Amino acid sequence: MSLFESFPTVVSVTDVVLMVEDEPFIAIDMEETLLKAGYTVEARSSRTDALTWLYDNTPSVAILDVYLKDGDGTEIALILQARGVPIIFCSGGSPSDLPEDFRAASWVHKPFMDGELLRAVSNASRTTLSVPQMEARP
Repeated sequence: MSLFESFPTVVSVTDVVLMVEDEPFIAIDMEETLLKAGYTVEARSSRTDALTWLYDNTPSVAILDVYLKDGDGTEIALILQARGVPIIFCSGGSPSDLPEDFRAASWVHKPFMDGELLRAVSNASRTTLSVPQMEARP
């Protein structure tokens, strides 16, 4: 059974920014920046935590670190992509580090200024589907 097959096909869309970052100081800074700007944030510090949350929830926007301590963020990105969620990768790496399917996604390079992060989230929020539920397409 694939990872996609183990996830529900219909999940509630929440007005939440999912932030997956495993470096505590970066995560705190990002979360504070987003909260001060008025966003509701669901902060997760690992691939496993993010996948657990995604089983029952869908964010309106996601910010993903590419390299997490318990694996890379591409599995998370695949689920989000299948659900139509705008993805922002936030990493010290490069878009060329990603599989080709994700190279066109938004990218915020670490270290970043708060304004860069907020612009990326604002731009991604404009493309978010505003429906109560959506079906994931594995």
